[in-house]
Amino acid sequence: MAFGSVWGKRYEYPQYAGFLIEEGDYTPFKVQFTTTFIKGSLPDILSSELDEVYKECQIDNWAKNKKEKSIGISADVYIQAKRFISNMPSEMISPSVVPLYTGKIGLEWNIYNEVLAIIVINGDYTFTYSIISNDSNDYGKKKQSKDVQLDFLIHLAEVLNHAKKKAA
Repeated sequence: MAFGSVWGKRYEYPQYAGFLIEEGDYTPFKVQFTTTFIKGSLPDILSSELDEVYKECQIDNWAKNKKEKSIGISADVYIQAKRFISNMPSEMISPSVVPLYTGKIGLEWNIYNEVLAIIVINGDYTFTYSIISNDSNDYGKKKQSKDVQLDFLIHLAEVLNHAKKKAA
């Protein structure tokens, strides 16, 4: 189980149902996520959530799962996730911040079962992503430069907003 918090309340939720992400970065669960729509300073809110996840998951075996060992989140992954989050537009739909068993950090969006988007911060100045919708699938790996990241986030925001309007 992964841990997170929303508005200061602590919740447990399963790790993302890994689709088209590198082998071993996920533990599959059948689950339905709900993404919270927040207006305001999204980077500040996510940064606080990331701080809590890092604090709880920086040591090995943080998941306390006897069958699968979890690797602690490294300072490099944490710092790169902070940088990634700091570039997110405030108007963007808020993701869940999820620690992964491989020591990476995931950002997840599920928009009314219309779109599932997952970004994995790898810690090597790259991020892996998967965007799955009823209309298309898009996945890959990109360098974590500001320009590349901003272009990607603009594309992702358009996909998420389209799904939100479609579901409304």
